[in-house]
Amino acid sequence: MDSARVAAPWAERLQVPAASFEGSGVLALERDDLDAVVGVGLGASFVVVAPAFLIEHLRTLDRPTLADADALAGALRRWVPCTPIGAADLWFTDTRPPTREGDTRPATKADLAELRKSATVDEWQEAGLDEMHMAWAADARAHGEGSGCGDSAVLAAAGYQDWGALAQLGVLAAPAGRGRGFADLVAGRAAREVIDTGRIAQWRCRAGNAGSARLARRLGFTRLGVQTAVRLGPEGG
Repeated sequence: MDSARVAAPWAERLQVPAASFEGSGVLALERDDLDAVVGVGLGASFVVVAPAFLIEHLRTLDRPTLADADALAGALRRWVPCTPIGAADLWFTDTRPPTREGDTRPATKADLAELRKSATVDEWQEAGLDEMHMAWAADARAHGEGSGCGDSAVLAAAGYQDWGALAQLGVLAAPAGRGRGFADLVAGRAAREVIDTGRIAQWRCRAGNAGSARLARRLGFTRLGVQTAVRLGPEGG
């Protein structure tokens, strides 16, 4: 996989020079428009952006601390009030997942609204389906389960958000569809659509989300990075 094609969209999102992810070690860069500290590690490099007054402090921290939102917040509290937002693992693939048996169709706004009702706030936010440019769904009727579920009951949905050379995937299964392969079905469809356009598929999941990590591996993704974020200011501010 071309590491430069992975790094360039992240450099753009962090608003740092494209060469920031070249080489190894930690690079701390100023972003005075931020009310947060955001770090991204890709391979041997780790780039962290923050307001200028924190840069010298950040340069004293090691990568394990920067890559753990709780540890980073604990270190930063010596200098500023802050709250951890969280950490996410970054997975990538440029290899087309195999086609699975089963039906998918383009997801509608009604499909996603229905699926959202079945999810917790954290599940919905992590899936990120609100931000997806394209999405696909597996529904109960197409899989012979209309009875008792409602003909339009959505078992799972997945989509992607265009990041240029990358596309960020998101997937969520309804309680009735979990553990039954429907997340694999729709996520595989989304990943194939991305790779068929010549882009790299990115999978971002909360650190410690073992189920999401297992699904990423089944689809052929490899973990190559981490993202961390800490909000600056008093808790609840």
